[in-house]
Amino acid sequence: MNTTNKTTTRKQALDGFGPILIKQGYDWIEIEKVAAATHLDPDALKAEFPSKALLCEAWMEETEDSSRRHHEELLNSDRSARELIDHYFRELESFMQRHEFGGCPFSNTAGALRGRSEPRIERRIAEHKEELRRFFRRVCERESLQSGMLAESLFLIYSGATTESSSLRSLEPVSAGRQAALSLHDLHAVA
Repeated sequence: MNTTNKTTTRKQALDGFGPILIKQGYDWIEIEKVAAATHLDPDALKAEFPSKALLCEAWMEETEDSSRRHHEELLNSDRSARELIDHYFRELESFMQRHEFGGCPFSNTAGALRGRSEPRIERRIAEHKEELRRFFRRVCERESLQSGMLAESLFLIYSGATTESSSLRSLEPVSAGRQAALSLHDLHAVA
């Protein structure tokens, strides 16, 4: 396989993998199903990603890189901490709708791996969660808010809103989470 075809196969596989992971979950994914859904030759896909674990890890790495760049863009904007929190929860609403309430693919995969050892995927999941915490810490730091506890609380509200929204197939938990996060910000901003 030439480099261009290999690059195309990799990009096409990674672009198609996320929606499949979000909709079907890690346990239900098979390389052959990914190949069919992404219109790739199964042998070419298996040559690039010999296992679904390697495909999942590559997708998580690419997704985390994209998330990190997005966080930097938001943090480099002139939005206040409150505006960033509001914006980030509104983005979650859009994500949940766009992916039919599939939830967080990192958390869902962590749940699917219970009792199995996939250290490289587990590391990616931990890195993703730490990146979210880091983002919320930096949001709080921009207004010199007590970043530790507030950031952890924002992370937990965000994670809980994602989980409940997925469970209930409703945006109400995200909306309630956004209001709780903004209220918590306001309490810390006054203190």
